[in-house]
Amino acid sequence: MTYQIALDTFTLEEAVRKAEILKEYVQVFEIGTPLVLRMGQEAIRQMRRHFPEHDILADYKMMDAGDYEAHIAFEAGASIVTVCGAANPDTVKNAIRQAKEDGAKVMIDMIAVGDLEERLMELDELGAEYIQVHTAFDGRGDKTPVRQLRTAKQILKKTKCAVAGGIGVQNIREIAALRPDHIVLGSRLFAAEDLCEEMRKINQMVKEVWDEETGIYG
Repeated sequence: MTYQIALDTFTLEEAVRKAEILKEYVQVFEIGTPLVLRMGQEAIRQMRRHFPEHDILADYKMMDAGDYEAHIAFEAGASIVTVCGAANPDTVKNAIRQAKEDGAKVMIDMIAVGDLEERLMELDELGAEYIQVHTAFDGRGDKTPVRQLRTAKQILKKTKCAVAGGIGVQNIREIAALRPDHIVLGSRLFAAEDLCEEMRKINQMVKEVWDEETGIYG
């Protein structure tokens, strides 16, 4: 199981500082959509320079021109790019093909997908590294992606399952019990006064849940 942090609404300098604090716990640093819109490829280049051993995800949320746009991210140093699950299947396929050519990976983001079960079955066949169930920020309230995660875990057979949206110490045990492959942390983590301590708590809670069930964490 791996962790990703979403660096969304920070300046590039703030994002680097927060990533530095959390780098021992996290495998993937996400350059969130607001940051990549603001700073473009420079955000990817700087994060790659500072963190050469981590995966860098560019949250492009692509809806068209999957190969062309994915290559923009990969040539700047991203190792993962996101494409929307609602996109035309050819867009998703083209992004995955480009990722293979560039030695990189694709995460399919299911944000705002209506026919979740049907789309999960279709997209599971395409060869992405991850399919992510995601509760959107707008209109989220107290909603979490637990229901969508449960559905995804039942359906996905070939693709790693990622989960994002409102995850923190308040609900991490419920999330961990469903055994996602990849957990994305964002606003709730960054609301903590002590980021490192909050991340340590989250990691410990996940370990406890997994140890209780199987005696295995990883």
